[in-house]
Formats: sequence, C-alpha cells, structure tokens
Amino acid sequence: MRVKNSAAPWTDSKMRIITLAALMFYVTVVYGKRGCPALRIPNTTSVCNKQPRNDGKYPQNTVCTFACNAGCEEGGGSSRRRCMGRRRRTKWHGRNLRCQCNPCNSAPSHPDGYTSNCAVQATYPAGYTCSFTCPAGYVQVGGQAEKLCVNGRWVGNDLLCEQTMTTTPNSAEMMTTTPPITVDEYTSTLTGCQCWFNTSRWDCACCRPDGCQCWSDQPHRCIPCGTDCGDYPAVPWAVANNGVAQHVASSCPQCVWTVMAMFQPVSVPSIGFVTNTYSPSDEDLVNPERGWWKYAATEDEGFEVLTVSQLSTFRSEGHTLIFRYYVLDLFVHSDISAEFLTNLQADLQNARAAGVKIVPRFAYTLTEGITADAPLPQALSHVAQLKPYLQAYGDVIAVVQAGFVGTWGEWYYSDSYSSPDIENDGEPVLVTDDDWANRRTLLEAILDAVPNERMVQIRYMKYKRRFTGDDSPLTESEARSGSEKARIGHHNDCFLASDYDWGTFEDLPVDYAYLSADTKYTVMGGETCNYNPPRSSCAKAEEELALFHWSYLNPYFHPDITGEWKQQGCYDRIGLHLGYRLELVSGTYRSAVPQGGTFCGRLEIRNVGYAAPFNPRDVRIVLQQDSVIVTSLLVTGVDPRDWHPGTLHSVPISVQLPSNVSPGSYQVFLWLSDPSPTISDRAEFSILLANTGVPDPLTGLNNLGHTLQEMMVENSIL
Repeated sequence: MRVKNSAAPWTDSKMRIITLAALMFYVTVVYGKRGCPALRIPNTTSVCNKQPRNDGKYPQNTVCTFACNAGCEEGGGSSRRRCMGRRRRTKWHGRNLRCQCNPCNSAPSHPDGYTSNCAVQATYPAGYTCSFTCPAGYVQVGGQAEKLCVNGRWVGNDLLCEQTMTTTPNSAEMMTTTPPITVDEYTSTLTGCQCWFNTSRWDCACCRPDGCQCWSDQPHRCIPCGTDCGDYPAVPWAVANNGVAQHVASSCPQCVWTVMAMFQPVSVPSIGFVTNTYSPSDEDLVNPERGWWKYAATEDEGFEVLTVSQLSTFRSEGHTLIFRYYVLDLFVHSDISAEFLTNLQADLQNARAAGVKIVPRFAYTLTEGITADAPLPQALSHVAQLKPYLQAYGDVIAVVQAGFVGTWGEWYYSDSYSSPDIENDGEPVLVTDDDWANRRTLLEAILDAVPNERMVQIRYMKYKRRFTGDDSPLTESEARSGSEKARIGHHNDCFLASDYDWGTFEDLPVDYAYLSADTKYTVMGGETCNYNPPRSSCAKAEEELALFHWSYLNPYFHPDITGEWKQQGCYDRIGLHLGYRLELVSGTYRSAVPQGGTFCGRLEIRNVGYAAPFNPRDVRIVLQQDSVIVTSLLVTGVDPRDWHPGTLHSVPISVQLPSNVSPGSYQVFLWLSDPSPTISDRAEFSILLANTGVPDPLTGLNNLGHTLQEMMVENSIL
C-alpha cells in the first residue's frame, strides 16, 4: 500500500514560492544590473542617448556617439558604441575611436606684412588656432583669416588681401600717378596718358580727357565713357615673353591702344622630329586611386553621410581614396533599410562631386569576440540590394573589398560561414566543405554585383586559389581577360604583424612567390595591426611594399608603426611610392603635320612607384591654343596598367588631327584621364606625371613642352 505524503502539497507550494522569489531576485538584481561601464576614450567627446544608472553603468541599448576633439583626426575604430548583451555578458559593441592629435612643430606660414596672434614657439598643440589680419590699407578678398592645427599640420587657406582703391580715376592726369599694385603688373602706353593693368582684370584705362576715357573693374572689358569710345579691341590681354607689340585702333579715332599680346613670330618649321627631355620631381602629387587612404566608418542607426565639404577637405590633405566601413549590424536577419541605401547613394554622389573614390567594405560587426553575421540567404539578399548602387557609381568606386563574412568582414571569425574548431577552444574558425560552398556562392554574387571593370579584394590568398581552382598566379595573358581570377585582388590588414602576418601566409616561400606575381596585375592594399620590430621597421616595410605592389595603405593604424616610420625617415618616401609614380624621361614628337594629318611620336616613361595603375585609364593627346583646348584625341593600343615598376616603357603615340582644326601653332599635352564618361573630363581623376614643370593640377593635363605646327599643304611630305 502506497502512503500519501501529507507534507508534499505544502513543500511543493513553498518550493514554487522560493523559486519565483529567486527568479525575481535574478531579474531585478542580477539581470537588471547588467550594463556597460562608462567609456572614456582619449581625445574624444561623447553624447549618449541614455543616462547611466546609480551604479554608474549604462543600460543595454545605450548608444554613445564619440567625436575627436578639435585638432584631432580619426585614425580608425568606430564613432558609435552600443551597449549590448550577449549570453551572460554585457559589453560595448564596436571598436574604440582612435584619434590622432599630433602638435604642429612650427607656426603656419603667411605672407610678409600680415599680422598674426601666433608667437614664435617650438610647438602648437592640436586644436590651436592662429588668426591673421590684412596689412593696413588692404581688405580681405578671399582665403581664411584663421588656421587650425590639425594632427600636426595647419589647415586653412591663406588669407588673400587686396589694396583698397580710395578714388576712381576721372582724368588723364590722375592716371599718370604710380598705381598701388606692383605685383604681376604690365604697362600699356596710350595716346595722351599712361594706363596700368594686371593679368587678372583691367583696373583702369584711358585715352584722352576729351571723351575717350574709360573705367571698369569688369574682367577683360572696358566700359565706354561716352559715345566716342567703344569696347577694348578683341585681343588677348596677357603678356607673353618675347611677344610682339600689336597696335590696334578702337572705334574712337583719337584712341590707339598699344598692348603686348600673345602673338609670336610665325616661321615655317623644319620637317622632322624633335626630342625633349624631362626632369623628375619629388613633389607629393595628389593622384587618383593610390596613396594613403582616409578611414571612415558608419554603423548602427546613426549613418553619418560623408559630405562634399568633408571629402574635399580629405582631398586637400592628399587623400584620394576613402576606406569606408558600412556596418550592417541592424540587418543581420532583415533586408537593408531604404534609409541606409539612400545614405549610401549620397556617400557615392558626394564622392563624385568632391573628386575622390571609395573603397567600400560591408560587414556585420566590428567588435572582436562578436562573430554574428547574416546567414547566406540574407547576405545574398543584401548583395542584390547593393548591386544597383555599386553598378551606378562604379566610376567613384576604386575597388570593393569582399567583406560580409565574419568579424570586420575579414573572412575569419564567423557564425554563418565557419564551424567551431575544437583545437581553437571552439572558436568559429573551421571552414568545412559546406562552409566553403557558402563562401563561394557569396563571393560569386559579390563579383556579379560589382562592375566588370572593377576588382574585388579578398583577405586571404588561399581563398582566391580555392575559388579559382588554380594555384598559379595571374599571368600577363590572363590579366585583361575579365575572368574571376583576373578580378580578385588582395588586402592584408595585418601587414608586418608577425613572420606570417597573423595568418596571411601559411607556406612562406610558396605564398610569397604567389602574392608577388599575382599583385603585379591585381590591386593590393590594407593596413598594419601590430608593432613588431624589426619586421615592422622601415627596411622590411619598404622591401615588402615593393615586392607585393601595394597601391594604398592606412596611415593611422597601427600608430606605433607609422610613428616609427616617421622617426626612421621612410614615412614620406612610402607615401610618394604607394601605387604608381610615373616619370616622363623623354619624348620625341613630329614638329609639323599637314592639315588633317597624323601627329605621332614616342614617350619614354618610368614607373618608380610600387605598382602599376590597377583600373582602366585613357591616354589622350590634347592640343591647346591660347590656353584653350582645341581638340582631345584618344591614343589607341596603349594601356597604363602595363606600365609596371622597374622598367622604362616606350609608349608610341599616333593620332589623326580633325580636318576642322585650322592651320596654326598648338601646344601639346598628355592627358591620362579616367575613362568613365561621368568623370572623364575631371582634373581630380586624371593622373599627373612626376616631373618639374609638366603637371597641372588645375586641368589634369601634363605639358609636354612641344609646339606643333599644322600647315595648310596639299601633299603629305610633312
């Protein structure tokens, strides 16, 4: 017989009460106290959307936005941190914003006579402002009255001042007085009086005080004082060296203008060719798709669009590439929002307007230890959403980094594309055959989403070899094929970190040979991540930057490494040689052609950079007359991507002049323009040659120093 336990109901009820109380205690005391400690990041200010509790901790889902202090620059990390719980942990999501705040080692330069509040001192701290004022009798007409010390350099345009004119000339006698402007000034002799002017505008003009006197500050134009005098004669108002004086009568019989005009004596040139030689320069040229990149990241719901002003400032500081992290942490299990896509489009539109290009990488987390990324179906949906934007703005996308997989989009720690590795404490780093199949599918989708003429960079070379099924590096015959092998480049985000660059290399002799050969035809870039002397010091750094044909590098991370490069003297040298650096050695050109004939010649070009240009590039011959482009002619059969380092390249040029180009003298220029129609005429996207007196940043043209004479002849002996 079973005896009923009369105490059981009381015991069960008591246990339920105790269990409920314990649960409530855990929720209110333990779980409720989960939170993140206050973040104190050096050289930053922050604003959080929630207040800390009494215990000083911030509750979950608190978002804090950080900004570098005035005079400091972002060098990596994230400007937004969010307090998130994972399993039994609560921590700040994202990497600390890194701010560079180097002092300025001297006072900013300014023209003589200008006054400044800056005393002569050894250094000025980041954020220090120097103010300038114009000299007495001058007013500001441009530039900026203040310069700010930003991370070791002064930012701000020089103050421009112009002397004030207190009276308006109204008689010939007044015009004989010495003009106040003495810079860039030329004198023109007129009948009965003297007149002075400068090259930027006419300041005054007069003939006689009896009706032929004029005054105007309109550019290159004279306003008639009465019915007797007309406009200035239609001749150029610039003075050429050894110019010929031209006497041109105006509509007023009493007024005869005498000016030095851009008319040179014309003589029949000799038949044949002339050869020019050129001197290299050490100028730090601001050229597209190369150099030190500018780091920028945006994540969470606080997408901060890159403005045209920001991007223009970056370019003025020498950055033509913007590395842009697009963090999709809010969309791991959903489609990308319309707002995010609109902001992405604004980023790319503003890059086009500012004359820079983007290196985008899409990732789901930038936090070490958080490996959540989107499952394959969701990631494929994201790639499909992004494809229209990548295609439409391919002109201002230099290269796309594969991203999407794992922490930082580096294809290592991943919940969706890796499996737990027992030998590595269960970390999700083991890539099974099924994991690889998913990675392959994703990479195929990314390659399809990116324009065919653009490459996709991948973090580890082993994945390129496995994806292509080919262990051999890219060859010259394959390089322009448009194949997947030709379109996959490389990025190394732990350059020089260890003997194996923290997993970048596995078999050093094999991998070194492969990567050196493959990057001859594909793009290479990235950053350092661990101070590791002597490997991370100048000697080895310069050796391997050249060996692996680096086109761009992060100047801000790792700061210990770039700081040592500056101390050892190689930092500026590296900056000059990242990517391509093209020097014109000599040029042989035809001196004359018949009207509508063929202009031909040969250029000798040396690339002293680490790499060749990695994107398509047009080569054009431009003819100018009186600083006006008359025609721009495409040179066919020439591809600057073939101008590899260490070789003198002989480049043939042959273009047929249009029949409507009139006989005359023309200055010849080389234009290495971007082939994308949307930006093909933009100077910012054109390559400048590293020569003295050759490149013109304002036009993007390279002056070959050659004058071509087109002659009206009936035969082709010329």
